[in-house]
Amino acid sequence: MMPNTTDTASTSYATNATNNTWADRPRPAGEETYMLKDFIIAGVGGQGGLVATSVLARVFVKAGFDVKTSEVHGMAQRGGTVISYVRRGQKVYSPLVPKGEADVILGLEILEAYRQLPELKQGGLILTSDERIKPVSVIMGQAQYPDIRREWFLSRAGRVLVIPALEKAREAGNVRTANTVCLGALSRFLEIPADVWKETIAETVPPKAVDVNLKAFEIGRNLAGAGS
Repeated sequence: MMPNTTDTASTSYATNATNNTWADRPRPAGEETYMLKDFIIAGVGGQGGLVATSVLARVFVKAGFDVKTSEVHGMAQRGGTVISYVRRGQKVYSPLVPKGEADVILGLEILEAYRQLPELKQGGLILTSDERIKPVSVIMGQAQYPDIRREWFLSRAGRVLVIPALEKAREAGNVRTANTVCLGALSRFLEIPADVWKETIAETVPPKAVDVNLKAFEIGRNLAGAGS
């Protein structure tokens, strides 16, 4: 069940490595060919997918990349499907990830992650929360929520990590930080130092939410470190 798209938006992030010595490091020859470049973030309204998109894009900017993002919103702002694209490179010309070419699908909700599976390149990475949010059709009894299993992703993904993001967000102190738990897990698969992520999170979330989000990030990072 794909959403009826009613709103799209794209953003271009200018490269800015000023006062960022790590971003100025010499990159090894061929790095552009093997790094993870194209990301899809899949969730529903109210899960903080756009905040996660902003953090990921800003992290890449701090690392010295050209970055473009785009979002696709479903019919409802809260509860409807929200898909975001984040692309990085030396020069990015389009904010949309070509079909079947995403390196990573980051799922904030497991059904939404599964829906995006055809967008993943063969052998790509699936990292998703195990959270299940019933769509309207299921709530109204018009459909059943599928019993999604990790194995379903292996028809296309080379690596699958399913994490209890909502449970770990509760441990951090706020269920609204499940998106940050997911980002913490994702950070384990990227080359950018944890300090860059933490700095970006602190700059992006409201001041009163910084501490709990940093805790959620560490929990997610440790979770992926133990299971990756």
